[in-house]
Amino acid sequence: MSTCRRRVLLVVLLSSIVALAIVGGATARPPPKAICGACGTTVVDDATADGTTPDVVRSELTIRIDRNGTGHWTARTVVQDGESVEWNSSRLRSNAIRSLESESTGPENARDVRVAVEGDTVVVRFDVPDMAHGSAGGVLLVDYFYWDGDSSRWFALDADRVAIDGPPDTAVTHVPDDADREDGAVVWTRGGDGSSDSFPISQGTFVAFAERDGFGAQVGSHVGVGVTVAEAKFRDLPGTALLPMVFLGTYAALLARRGDAVLRRTRLQRAAVVGGLTAGLALVAIVITFLTGTLGRYDGIGEGFRAAVSTLLFPALGVAPVFVPMVGFLGVQYLFGRFVAPSLGEGWYDRSFVVPGLAIVLLEGLSLPFVVASSGPIATVAAGLAAATAVLLFMPLGVAYRRSARTQYLLVAGIVAAPLVLSLGFGPYGNFDRLYFPVFFVPWALVVGTLGVPAFLRGVRFADAGPNREAVGGETGSESASEG
Repeated sequence: MSTCRRRVLLVVLLSSIVALAIVGGATARPPPKAICGACGTTVVDDATADGTTPDVVRSELTIRIDRNGTGHWTARTVVQDGESVEWNSSRLRSNAIRSLESESTGPENARDVRVAVEGDTVVVRFDVPDMAHGSAGGVLLVDYFYWDGDSSRWFALDADRVAIDGPPDTAVTHVPDDADREDGAVVWTRGGDGSSDSFPISQGTFVAFAERDGFGAQVGSHVGVGVTVAEAKFRDLPGTALLPMVFLGTYAALLARRGDAVLRRTRLQRAAVVGGLTAGLALVAIVITFLTGTLGRYDGIGEGFRAAVSTLLFPALGVAPVFVPMVGFLGVQYLFGRFVAPSLGEGWYDRSFVVPGLAIVLLEGLSLPFVVASSGPIATVAAGLAAATAVLLFMPLGVAYRRSARTQYLLVAGIVAAPLVLSLGFGPYGNFDRLYFPVFFVPWALVVGTLGVPAFLRGVRFADAGPNREAVGGETGSESASEG
């Protein structure tokens, strides 16, 4: 490698470290909040005239959304023999205020709190602004419960029943999977175990209302949900996709520029090149993680670097199931090139490698609209396929390295873009990506690159040998001489 190229590579690596260090930051994922902090035992605690706490029979929360997007919350707590209880009104109000202001209960921006006793029921009313916004087709989209970014809006169901009603004369057009539709409202009901932590309201919760539940309203609901999800996913891209794209681009650039030089080396030397590159990129990831996530939170550099290494390794557990099919796909690809492709003849030999690779790139592009605006199973499946098949682009890249520069560029683009599909498909991540910023999918990228280099070299050998079964099965003459 020339001195100029070394300097360029050094500048790129240092620039990446500095840029990511400026952008970075790490925060922990918060626990779920109790959705009905103003109902249940907390609001009636020591609230009688004699300082005792009555037994709670039932609690429920109703949220009515008006056309301006403001939510009017009504929390009801039914107590045992409540009609005969002499209440301490000031204590009831202070309990309600203190509970709503607690970091462990929701919501965090309650306004105009009112407390009243109606028969055997303590009623707490308050308003929460900006719970919903208008969407396409006149749809009112309630996205307040959609957990995203620095928000901690995911809730444990600590009331027996939670219902969300829309404005008058509206119909429900979008109901979350974990809720039911009852009399024009969206309802969650707590299970028999009574555990608030066992039934959290999903952090991907959207509710939508419209004047009528027709085709246009359904389309508008899906558009509104899609736009909101897409915005959150794009905000997560720097912490999930940027560094894997840079690393896979580094592997691809090495092969595109120095493929022949690597091929001429012995097996041991090639292993040293691949291992050294992977180790170097892993070290870069650890340094970036240390600078962006752990610096200042640990005593001493040694402890900080150990934490950075743990931050890098933990996401590997999440993508580990992908490694098995990845290796299996590579094996099938090799066996195809070794035994099937030579029988196809001159006209189809190269195409049998390149066409499937271009098909993978095409599927990546076609899947992007689905993974951008959806957080359902379609997006997850597309992300899983991208994770498992990205390594299959390296062997076709090796064939294209000998045959077609244009095809080579398309395959490189597919390799570099794979983290986009992976990140968008599994997103959004909220604070979770910031906890492992910016190495969320780095372990996957390092495995793909490490397996991809020998796959690329095998593709070059397939291209050099052509449809010659004997030559494909062994080493090329130049390689044998270099190893001799």
